[in-house]
Amino acid sequence: MENQIPNQETKIQEPEEVKKQKFLSSGWVKIGGTLLLVLLLVGGAYYFGTQKNTNIQPSDTPTPTVSQVLEEGSGTPTQEPTKAVQTKSFTSAKFSGLGFNGYSLMYPPDWALSEDRDNSVPVSTVTLTKQGYTLKIFQAATGGAQCIYEGSMPEGPASDYRTNKYSDLITGFATLRQTETPSNGKMAYSYCQKNTTDGSFGQPTSVGHMNLTTGVAVPDPKIVSEFEEIIKSIKAL
Repeated sequence: MENQIPNQETKIQEPEEVKKQKFLSSGWVKIGGTLLLVLLLVGGAYYFGTQKNTNIQPSDTPTPTVSQVLEEGSGTPTQEPTKAVQTKSFTSAKFSGLGFNGYSLMYPPDWALSEDRDNSVPVSTVTLTKQGYTLKIFQAATGGAQCIYEGSMPEGPASDYRTNKYSDLITGFATLRQTETPSNGKMAYSYCQKNTTDGSFGQPTSVGHMNLTTGVAVPDPKIVSEFEEIIKSIKAL
């Protein structure tokens, strides 16, 4: 009978080199390597971050605030030059045979001016018009009258303005009282000159009889302002 060898597992010892390769290729080694790499990256970032903060030196110059910037940037505003209003000038020479003064005035270019003058009489009518508004200055051999705004009416020629509205205009030759004298439902104005001696008012003015018609019941404030400026510009020659 043949001798039988018992069925035993024979343990074969692996070489050391094979063991090392298996160990290095195992999952735990890979996980450990990844963790080590992460730690190195985090540590490096922290190190360089602290070094950067350490090297920054505080500035001696304070950072300007918003209010400081606004104050420094805002200087005195420069006003653009206002365009001069174009005006025309007119002069009416004095008549040697009349007591009225010659005069000059300024008026806007959109007002039309004409003078009807006859030196032989003598007589002069200066007319300024715009959109139905008409200002007239009349010189001739005529009489005068008082302008009464309060109290009783005097004897002799006088205009009763005790219930009329008025305003005073300071011109280049005197103070004139612009009095509302509506007629037929349309506004008109008469002008009386102040006497510097007693404060009374009378017609005509020293440059002539003056009146203005508007052709409307309620005048345009803009045009009213324009003809008032024309009257204020009058200067005696």
